[in-house]
Amino acid sequence: MEGFRFTYSAPLRFSDLDVLGHANHLSYLDILENARIAYYFDVMGLRSVQEIKFVLAELQVRYVASALLSQTLEVGFRTAWLKRSSSGFAYQIREQASGLLLAEGEGVQVYMDLHANRSEPLPGAYRERVTAFEGSDLETT
Repeated sequence: MEGFRFTYSAPLRFSDLDVLGHANHLSYLDILENARIAYYFDVMGLRSVQEIKFVLAELQVRYVASALLSQTLEVGFRTAWLKRSSSGFAYQIREQASGLLLAEGEGVQVYMDLHANRSEPLPGAYRERVTAFEGSDLETT
């Protein structure tokens, strides 16, 4: 998928549909969340759910077209920027066979000390892995 080094595919399930037979708007978010977690494992090197200390702070979605049962959705996901304890990401969700854009947007996540309920700096290892993977497209401060 152009502009994205990381992709994640998921078939649309019957349970993802609304009463009109289209993908419910929440199903896009569920598939996006699975793509985001897959990115943590594949790119950042996380090995368990217990290592996920990112909290979603903001999510923007622009719905473009409807998805239907039997389609496979492909998510392009990338980290767009890194700051001290937060990072921004961009994504697109497309119908895999045709490449039709279904939804797109961006979000912000914060790395947290979950016990103290406050942000903490991104670990150096995460920062290094994301920077190496995303390359020159990544903004850092």
